[in-house]
Amino acid sequence: MAKSLPESNRVNRLSTADVGIYIHVPFCELVCPYCDFAVTARKNIPHKAYADALIRELDERAFALEGRRVRTIYVGGGTPSRLAPGELSRVLEHARQLAGRQPLDEVTIEANPTDITLENIAVWKRAGVNRVSLGVQSFQERVLRRLGRNHDGEVAEVAIERLLDGDLRASIDLIFGAPEQTEEEWASDLEVFQRFVRERGLSHLSAYNLTIEPATPYSRMASKGEISIPGEDQCARFYEMLFQAASEVGVEPYEVSSWSSRSQQANTRAVHNGLYWSGAEYLGVGVGAHSLEISDDGRVWRSSNTRHLNAYLLQGRAACEREELGARDHLEERIFVALRTRAGLDLGELEHQFGDLYASVQGELMRRLEDLEKREMVTFISPSVCAPTRGALLLADAIGAWATGGL
Repeated sequence: MAKSLPESNRVNRLSTADVGIYIHVPFCELVCPYCDFAVTARKNIPHKAYADALIRELDERAFALEGRRVRTIYVGGGTPSRLAPGELSRVLEHARQLAGRQPLDEVTIEANPTDITLENIAVWKRAGVNRVSLGVQSFQERVLRRLGRNHDGEVAEVAIERLLDGDLRASIDLIFGAPEQTEEEWASDLEVFQRFVRERGLSHLSAYNLTIEPATPYSRMASKGEISIPGEDQCARFYEMLFQAASEVGVEPYEVSSWSSRSQQANTRAVHNGLYWSGAEYLGVGVGAHSLEISDDGRVWRSSNTRHLNAYLLQGRAACEREELGARDHLEERIFVALRTRAGLDLGELEHQFGDLYASVQGELMRRLEDLEKREMVTFISPSVCAPTRGALLLADAIGAWATGGL
């Protein structure tokens, strides 16, 4: 149908013109065996040199923020809490200046439980951080050892307590589907999570189904039969257990892997991730960081920085690859990602952004969405917004593939 029509690679920016800044810090004390991010484990961290390189790149790419409203800054990794607090503060201060000193909805830093000290919390708050994403992964000793983590369950619990005592919005990460993980171990993790919700008001959880990525230690171990990963049916059972446990304490999913307090949703959902899911532009700086930009002439650009620390320190933005993303590819990506969220797919925004291209696929897309609605896999929140049903979130990727395949 649509493939026979002329295709333009020009799109409009989102009507909100919101944008987020992502800052990547690649340093880790050790590299987890399941990790395929741009990370490096080293004792001698070039704190100042790396902060200088981040600031230099922010200046070089500040043009990507012109005419946009910067809503969030997210410092991810790696382990950002490994960067010297003073250098992290310097980078955040510079990023805030580029944002025009306008109030930011969210400034997040990822951290490991071992780095949650009273000193770090104080420095982060002075630097404007108001949210910490804590890489707990599990509270169970055996699971933590299999995941290659450098903390135990008690350290993780103390870290959560300190964050909440420090009046920071805290989110914790948990992993299910770890090697040889049992239902009893997952149930114990969920019980600890429930306790923190009930007793301390913890309001956000990111829960990820472990996947084996190529070229990771886990991939090599799995190919040799050295580890056994729970199958799809078992992981679906883990997800059902998560649904039940979260519901019991008033927490519900707003994206496949993201859960927030039902009574405090407006204040607890991850704003930065929400920008990604809504198709907003974002500027990524640092080793391995990615960016999405819509230029003034309506072309969509995706860029990715080198994953090699030394190359980044020496070459900066020159070590960045940039490619144009076709409007049709961007449209399909927008549909796919939005259908992983309970906020859903805004068809009116698609019409605004893609114009004639959207018009050429609208009929077929609506037919597919209505078919999914009959099967109770999606629901129309309003005449122009379609979202997966709560029970179909686990099948969100399949829903997105069916909605976009061959458009």
